[in-house]
Amino acid sequence: MKEIVAMILAGGKTTSGYGVLALNRAKAAIPFCGRYRLIDFALSNLSNSNIERVGIITQYLPASLMGHIGIGSSWDLDGFGRAAKIMPPFIGINNTEWYLGTADAIYRNLNFIEEWNPKLVLVLAGDHIYTMDYRHLIGYHIEKQADLTIVYKRINPKPSDTQFGYLNIDNNHRVTNFVEKPETPISDTISLGIYLFNREILEQALEDDAKSPTYHNISADVVAKVVREKTVYGYEFKGFWEYLKDINEYFEVHMKFLNDDNIFDLEKAGIRTNLYDRNTGFRPPIFISPNAIVEKSIISLGCKISGKAYQSILSPGVIIEEGAEVIDSIIMHDCIIKKGAKLKRVVSDKDSIFDENSQVNFTDTSNLVPPPDLVPNTTLTTIGKNVRVEKNSKISAGCQIYPNKIINKGNEIPNFSVIK
Repeated sequence: MKEIVAMILAGGKTTSGYGVLALNRAKAAIPFCGRYRLIDFALSNLSNSNIERVGIITQYLPASLMGHIGIGSSWDLDGFGRAAKIMPPFIGINNTEWYLGTADAIYRNLNFIEEWNPKLVLVLAGDHIYTMDYRHLIGYHIEKQADLTIVYKRINPKPSDTQFGYLNIDNNHRVTNFVEKPETPISDTISLGIYLFNREILEQALEDDAKSPTYHNISADVVAKVVREKTVYGYEFKGFWEYLKDINEYFEVHMKFLNDDNIFDLEKAGIRTNLYDRNTGFRPPIFISPNAIVEKSIISLGCKISGKAYQSILSPGVIIEEGAEVIDSIIMHDCIIKKGAKLKRVVSDKDSIFDENSQVNFTDTSNLVPPPDLVPNTTLTTIGKNVRVEKNSKISAGCQIYPNKIINKGNEIPNFSVIK
């Protein structure tokens, strides 16, 4: 599809919501459902919609994201007339500022859009979980002769649900009002952060916004202005969609994939990933020993299970030795859970080792309440990359263990501790 360019916003800082998982990577690069990363959904949706010219705007810790995307070949975005260009801030002689918000980030990369001379520009978030054929959106936008089309979803908002943009829509699906993150919800209709602009409308709105000395947000400053001044329609999306605000939502969505047959099938949805990253797609077959117990779990290639995996997500290369138990957990690439070790409600980053008879969060947390100042606010225990939990040590609920730390043999870490 030659008359459209997509811009993916993938550079936000999310340490507060994800703790140690976002210390060394952008949120969009966080692993999901075993072998994928969050950004795979936006990239796959674009590829499956035949949108072949994609700019990926990054800022916060882009290395992991850049290594994962490369030149876009995993999503068939490389080759003549195609592009997957990663756009970190340019820090040089004449410009030494970071992006001053999402609108500023797009404004400073207008040259990428102009290079392809499209009629339409699709702006997306890089960290949402959904599957969508954008061609239907494009057809709707053209039919309505819209200047901007906002993809929306209806929810049953609580008074505290102020993390979204809210729309008012008339009977003809015309957007009459848009408020980004209001103090209280103004409707039951939320923006999904998917915006289809006529190119000239976007460029003019960005030019106008750039004159302001303040922070520049694509939703609050640009979309809201276009809604007030131009012809804007809403396009309703009725499928599965998740924002994954923090690690609690990240965990709960994984549990939905294990327990709800109505969530979309990742294979049928055509979600792709970089299979060369850590040799993800070329690992040996899964090995499950005769005495192993595996229930309600997603097991990736290269895993070896001789113990128990219950209601858990195991990324490639995870080893669970005999007598070890992993329950209600998300365990990322190449972690080793040794004999007798027990993990429950744990999210562990890559390459961590849990030695013999160690225990992590293997207690009843039903009556525990995290301290109000705990960031992130959770009873999950999160383990950073390349942590070693030595023999007979215990880590309690809600703890955060920073990367490369060693929990010494026999130590007991109390609830909600942070080990830096």
